[in-house]
Amino acid sequence: MKLLRIESVNELRKFSTPWDDLWWRSEAALPTQRAELVAQWVEHFAPSGHFQALVVEDNGQLVAALPLVMSRKFGLQVGGLTANCWSDSGTLLLDGQSESPLAVEMLMQGVQSLRWPLLMLDGVNLDNGAWQAWQQSQSSLGFSQAVRPKYRIGKIDITHNWDAYVKAWSANHRRAIKKLRSAAENNGTVELVAHSGLHPNDVEPLLHQAFEIEDRSWKGREGTSVLRTPGAYDFFLRQAQQLAAWNQFELYFLKLNGRPIAFDFCYVAKGVVSSHKIGYDEEFRDFGPFQLLRSYQLERLFADPDRRLLDTLGILGEASAKWSTRYTQSSRAIMQTGSLAGRLALAGYEHLWPKVRKLMLKGDVVEPNREPGAARLLENSNVAGREPALAAS
Repeated sequence: MKLLRIESVNELRKFSTPWDDLWWRSEAALPTQRAELVAQWVEHFAPSGHFQALVVEDNGQLVAALPLVMSRKFGLQVGGLTANCWSDSGTLLLDGQSESPLAVEMLMQGVQSLRWPLLMLDGVNLDNGAWQAWQQSQSSLGFSQAVRPKYRIGKIDITHNWDAYVKAWSANHRRAIKKLRSAAENNGTVELVAHSGLHPNDVEPLLHQAFEIEDRSWKGREGTSVLRTPGAYDFFLRQAQQLAAWNQFELYFLKLNGRPIAFDFCYVAKGVVSSHKIGYDEEFRDFGPFQLLRSYQLERLFADPDRRLLDTLGILGEASAKWSTRYTQSSRAIMQTGSLAGRLALAGYEHLWPKVRKLMLKGDVVEPNREPGAARLLENSNVAGREPALAAS
């Protein structure tokens, strides 16, 4: 095995074939973590940042990779993943069939060689095998770490038994969805349109139509919609066109009498549909447009033998909990890399920052830990805890 350092997006693109091969062999299910979309993320969100990707090669094949960008926090150089609220394009990729402890230890040594006192890694899922290997290695090498749970993410297992799934909902949720469907259907023709297998040249008009729907919501009024955020639409268009070229992009519309009233922008890979951007036209709020879209969308997915999971990606809130069969915990992991400055900063983060934050926010702000409302679907199913498939759907 040998450790390599990739120091630019141009160099990353030269590694795209082995990087993507590793992505297919890893537990990762987000195609935004493939090499080209990591490069696009860096170009858009960190064009002047210090990009470093650490990779471990074994007999000409990549077996581990970690894409990082440096920023300044607490007056220190801090490394973070190539991910933010707009797009998760960074995670630890690990070949589960390789000698993972050695590969991860080599990544740790690479991190130490960067001389960044801290790593602040958001979106870490400690149920994931790669991150478990990371935890074990950092402990064995003596790198102290603080892990803070941030929020739960809802998952919906596609068991291909729609009737059983509906029965697993709460009685209130079943009644609410039945009522919404009836109200919409009594007002005309309700149709779910799923755009998949798109040619990259066909993406733009559909994507713009979707984000026009978002712009007619509260996000448009507050100036936070994609169309009102400088550069955001161009970023998503470029991303969606690349995903379409890989056949890993789907765009769902809910239409009432031919008019689109809600949409869902999805990544699709390894049997997993990841719901990334949603929106609905507030003119039709009384019909519960996105709840309706989710209902028809899931019914369609349950009939598709190639689909295994719908990942809601966002916080397990009251609405998404009603549909979810389980959840994963998203955490922030902060690790010092051996310097005195890093040890002091980590100690301050663990012991002082919670008190400062509490004073700034005038009290604790805690996201309620909601439970998945359809969890009993898995009681007699063999899909509980199942990882995404490691091959293309």
